[in-house]
Amino acid sequence: MVLVNIILGHFFPPFGLLFTSVLIPIITVILCFNNHHLNYTFKAIIIYFFIALNDIGIKLFAGGIQDNEGQGFINLMLIVGVLLGFIYFLYSMFEDKATIILHKIISIVVFSALIVLHLNFFSWLGLGRSFIY
Repeated sequence: MVLVNIILGHFFPPFGLLFTSVLIPIITVILCFNNHHLNYTFKAIIIYFFIALNDIGIKLFAGGIQDNEGQGFINLMLIVGVLLGFIYFLYSMFEDKATIILHKIISIVVFSALIVLHLNFFSWLGLGRSFIY
């Protein structure tokens, strides 16, 4: 789904960017509610991997001119999607009564730290690139 979003974002410019805020919660729901054999820290790392793959792909290969306003909008759609995904992540985590509280807190810290580090290092990635057809 992430690769399809990146490809569609390249050839149909606003689609991939706008679908980012929907794609991240969908990936989170699929990973959190269907995989009961994985611990939540590993789920947080996998979810972050798909978020990073989508964000880096959109920032490097999305169509159009990527200026400061475009980067801000890309980051806004990323943050909206991450917040919705984080709500689903928290909901699935607290519905699971078998996991102890310490592991839940560790997975929340890992997920939050990965997102903050990603925004710190990749918030301006792709600035100045343009794919105009």
